[in-house]
Amino acid sequence: MSQNDIQTLFNNKIFYEDEQMVQAIMFQEVVRVCYYYGINLGSVWTSAHQQYLKARKN
Repeated sequence: MSQNDIQTLFNNKIFYEDEQMVQAIMFQEVVRVCYYYGINLGSVWTSAHQQYLKARKN
């Protein structure tokens, strides 16, 4: 997803049915991680991934 897509999804909550709740929450978590760590279509994945894993360990 592009940086604009990430910002749009981060700023606008998605609506979902009860049976889709788990999948929707997981998708929102991915968007949140991408937003905070600057991961998008044009970013370098390895450095962003290492930063995420380091922060998650602490």
